Amino acid sequence: MREIPVEIDPGAELFVEMGLPDPAGLSKEEWERVVHAYWQVDADGRVGLTRARFEANRLCDWLAPACTRVAIVGSVRRRRARVKDIELLVEPKAPGARVDLFTMDTALTLDGQLEAAIAHGWLRRGNKYGGRMKTLLIESRVTSQLGDLVDWLKVDLFIVIPPAQWGSLMAIRTGPADYSKWLVTKRSQGGICPDSMRFHDGALWRSNGSGEEIVPTPDEDQLYQALGLAWTNPWDRVAGRNVMLQ
Repeated sequence: MREIPVEIDPGAELFVEMGLPDPAGLSKEEWERVVHAYWQVDADGRVGLTRARFEANRLCDWLAPACTRVAIVGSVRRRRARVKDIELLVEPKAPGARVDLFTMDTALTLDGQLEAAIAHGWLRRGNKYGGRMKTLLIESRVTSQLGDLVDWLKVDLFIVIPPAQWGSLMAIRTGPADYSKWLVTKRSQGGICPDSMRFHDGALWRSNGSGEEIVPTPDEDQLYQALGLAWTNPWDRVAGRNVMLQ
């Protein structure tokens, strides 16, 4: 189990977004108390961005060998100062995926990696454990002279399974919620999705005269282009504020 040393810089969000004091004006002991409070889970069940990002990256590293793509989404990707849930998006490797010209990888699977972490004791199953979405709890330890902190942080794991597309789910799961709702709502109903298209099962679909077809969105850029929007930084996403492409 890797532990987070209290000396890790909590990040500029402490001073800019949370209004905490500049460490230059504090004694070492005063600053350690500030940092210790920052690492703690607050009354709303939220933790500081740096701690959430650390654990998100740790789980990403663990799952990466069993996936073609792994990404942090949700409030961590949006750089919120306090985070309630860690959210990840993964695209599992196909069973028996080829490692190289001569080798097939038959051992590493997403479920296998999750079960191994659960067996090691630093990951637990949550109340949902389905094929497209799993909730987990990850053990998070912080060491400090003021006392160790041990918490179980909630993780939402979203899994790209066809017909779902990476770009569509990346944008939807990054949020925030009102932005995602605006993104998938038809323009005639106050959203930004063209009326000739719709989101369903994690993919963008387009009417083609005889039925529907999936609009390929292997990344966010292509999703935004399909919707006629300019791509926006995750931390700047506000419903109704995107720039339309010319």
